Amino acid sequence: MYMVNKKNYGALIVPLFFLFSLGASLTTIGQKIEKHYVSSNQSNGIIYFIKPQEGFNSPKNGDLVYDISYLNSSDSCSFLFSYFDKAERTLDSIGFSIQGQYKMLPVSKIFIETTKNVWHYRYRTSLPLDDISAFFAQTDSPPLLLASKQGQVNLSMKKKRWKKLSSINNRILLVIKHNRS
Repeated sequence: MYMVNKKNYGALIVPLFFLFSLGASLTTIGQKIEKHYVSSNQSNGIIYFIKPQEGFNSPKNGDLVYDISYLNSSDSCSFLFSYFDKAERTLDSIGFSIQGQYKMLPVSKIFIETTKNVWHYRYRTSLPLDDISAFFAQTDSPPLLLASKQGQVNLSMKKKRWKKLSSINNRILLVIKHNRS
């Protein structure tokens, strides 16, 4: 049987404390927002780019990946998204659920391509910074709605993923608001 005397007990506590401290600091590092966006000074203001994020999907249809750009001398941001689906579609608008109401916005096609049996749709829309802030401020994961001539596609995000992304985006949007012209 192994016995621990008082001297050895103290020697065990120091490494355990170090490991606990290291784990806590790594968790804090993972919560930093710097790796999720970039900003650049331009002649007409600061441009912010929130790097691509994923998580919205439809089990029967496809997945959506989005990124957001914003010039601080503007009232609106650009919401660019790629939608991947096996079905051929002609998208005309996207709906953001804000406080239970859909804000439907027209979309502009950037490109459409297909690889094997999956269609890749790339579109863009513009919406007020206050609306995108309200969208990400919601505690429950709000749905997105894609409207097309072939019907609507409802996209949702898992709660755990929403909690992480909305927290990151809310912090980035707060930085943006503090630096508005």
